[in-house]
Amino acid sequence: MTEKNKMFPLKCKVCGKTFYAEYPKHPQYCSEECRNTKIIKNEHVGEKFGKLTIVSDFQKNGYRYAECKCECGGAKTTLYKSLRNGGTTSCGCIRRIDVSNKVNSHGVKLIRRTQKDKNGMWRCLCECPKCGKEFEIQLNKFNRTKSCGCIVSEKSSENMKVGWENITSQGIEDNTQIFSMVSKTKSKNNTSGVRGISFNKAQGKWTAYIGFQRKLIYLGRYSKMEDAIAARKDAEEKIYGGFLEEFKKEHPERWKIVESSHEKAQKRKKKFMEKIMEIKSILIKDTTREERIRIVQEGLNQCGGACDFCNGCDNLGGGSVDAFYEPYINGEKELREINEEYRSNSGLVK
Repeated sequence: MTEKNKMFPLKCKVCGKTFYAEYPKHPQYCSEECRNTKIIKNEHVGEKFGKLTIVSDFQKNGYRYAECKCECGGAKTTLYKSLRNGGTTSCGCIRRIDVSNKVNSHGVKLIRRTQKDKNGMWRCLCECPKCGKEFEIQLNKFNRTKSCGCIVSEKSSENMKVGWENITSQGIEDNTQIFSMVSKTKSKNNTSGVRGISFNKAQGKWTAYIGFQRKLIYLGRYSKMEDAIAARKDAEEKIYGGFLEEFKKEHPERWKIVESSHEKAQKRKKKFMEKIMEIKSILIKDTTREERIRIVQEGLNQCGGACDFCNGCDNLGGGSVDAFYEPYINGEKELREINEEYRSNSGLVK
């Protein structure tokens, strides 16, 4: 046996057991259990560093730790060397800012900080200036928060009124919404994928219909979906086509407003879909937090003036659109769930 491979007897610092180790290793513990065992020393009791006073000290895993009591009444356990070099001087109380009884420019009163969320962001309890209700938000959003959400209906009505006067009213003729004809947007409840087409489960046929001048015109039932689509398109050409041409000739200025609004909407939709296609999926399980922030920003980056039919989504109580979709960004709710809650609660999200 060489000098390097000789075994030497050593004594464990915790249990006192004798054990053997190879040269040149000189471990102080016979096992991991002993290594992780607290060895009470109490050699530095009473020493004071900043606002901390040591009440007990111990050794563990080769390091000296100190259990301290803070002047504020809090407790702190830290490395003894951190106290010696000035790295730790309190239980954390000197970093805390007194935020109670502050009022932002919108009249929202901050009552107190509550706790950190799972992302490490502080939350705070506030009082709404409108209804007096207490609600909780992220602390970093306090300055731009306007209410607990109760001003949504008021702002929504106000913005809808402005939108009606400036844009929407220009697209209504003979009880018909020109914007709907031009946009060809499907209803949110549409399951067939084609506007004006639905499946009748009782009869097992496809139903075609078209709306015009506040009336729903029945176009028949068909065994094949292709036939129903053809009937719908034929009705659009006959009913919508002539009506739109007449509207263009009689109201050229109003038609420019309708056409301009439609072009803006198409550009926003195209840009948004391009960004979404890059990410491929908007589900929480398929995206990172950064990607979800990007999805929300790209989808709602027109809020605050560019939307022709803005209904006050920038006044949803959180003070900004990103607060509205915060549960999605944090991975708590899917976009679909948030939008469903919004519709079911008449514009309010739980």
